[in-house]
Amino acid sequence: MVKNMFQNRSIGFYVGLVASICLLASSVAMVAVWGDRTCSIYALVIGVVGALSFVGTLLTDIKVFPLVSALLCILATSFELYAVIPTFMDILNKVNFYGGNHTAAIAFTVAFIGCSILNIVSCYMKQRKN
Repeated sequence: MVKNMFQNRSIGFYVGLVASICLLASSVAMVAVWGDRTCSIYALVIGVVGALSFVGTLLTDIKVFPLVSALLCILATSFELYAVIPTFMDILNKVNFYGGNHTAAIAFTVAFIGCSILNIVSCYMKQRKN
């Protein structure tokens, strides 16, 4: 059964799969540093739903699932960016007014943006070889 799901898949499918796994891992890592102000509950929930929505690509041949995953990933990225803007302003101004874990803010932002880019690229590629 599982072998049949991955049979005849192209590189576009695997790019989307890597993006979804990275998004899920980033969302789980966000829970590990949850007490920090750089984490957004909206980014967490939407990120998990976006990563799990890529499972629809595994189960069916409906062409919209990579797009849904990409849109949810972009939405999660926007909520994460909204949450870390005060922390980025602290970094730029060299003051600690809002606080927050600067390393976590940069890591989550880079991870979410990277996942968004990979998901967008996956939408423009074929999901199956034939």
